[in-house]
Amino acid sequence: MSKSLGNGVEPEEIITKYVDCLLLLVEKIRSCNKREEKILYFELMPEWQTKYCSQLDFNQFLFPLTKSRIQLVSPTEKFAAFSLIDIHPFGVLKIVEKFPTPKNRTEDEKKIVFYQAEQQRSQKLMANKNFVEKAPAWLVAQEKEKLKYYKKMLKNLSEQ
Repeated sequence: MSKSLGNGVEPEEIITKYVDCLLLLVEKIRSCNKREEKILYFELMPEWQTKYCSQLDFNQFLFPLTKSRIQLVSPTEKFAAFSLIDIHPFGVLKIVEKFPTPKNRTEDEKKIVFYQAEQQRSQKLMANKNFVEKAPAWLVAQEKEKLKYYKKMLKNLSEQ
């Protein structure tokens, strides 16, 4: 006969529930993990927090299986989650993107990112003495025009 852990829960029950929860987490994380970097928070249901929380360390298995780690959080911690995934009956997986991804940006935001990158590239090229001295005059002039154009487009987009 196995010993109870003092909270009315048998060790075998903890292991079984832990594996069940881990399998659900792996499935859900794999389904939402594309290329975007995300921060994953796992909010355990109150019953699971009191019975099992001190016993759980998901990251030792999650990282090798999903290349992700989770942070356990309480329901009182508030933050803007990108999406919520129900891990019934264990809790809720909250996903927060680290960086906005192109598919979540508006068209204007995409244009701003593009023009900023092009402006930086053009500025670096024009700051390169070797380019300015050795490139044909028409190419240097063309790059100057591009730089003006990028600045103009960024100004127009920021005024909208």
